[in-house]
Amino acid sequence: MKDILVTQPFVMKNKRVLLPTNVRGYHWCGAVFDFESSITMILDPLQQPKQIEECKNTIKVLLPEKIEKIIVKHEECMKQTYVVICGPLVLPLFECAARGITLPTAMSKNLLWYFRLRFCGI
Repeated sequence: MKDILVTQPFVMKNKRVLLPTNVRGYHWCGAVFDFESSITMILDPLQQPKQIEECKNTIKVLLPEKIEKIIVKHEECMKQTYVVICGPLVLPLFECAARGITLPTAMSKNLLWYFRLRFCGI
């Protein structure tokens, strides 16, 4: 939290802010704050309402002043099919959101494992 306050990512010159969010210590989701559209997208590889709600609550605790002003939108995207790929799966979703391209609905098993090895080293 200290890093967020020091770097001030929510200044007007930024178009988007990407926030990885850990839910209950074992699942990764992501939030994309888009200032042009005033929408925050919640990216959850499991696509479960309970996880999405917990992600929203985490953001509300960390950044209460930002979530009040922004409409939260759940984004349908690739669904996590393997237990250990939620973190690496959030990263390409962030990249798509940052580039403004459509989120993929599927990815090959080999590509998913490549992301896991590349970003996590495991």
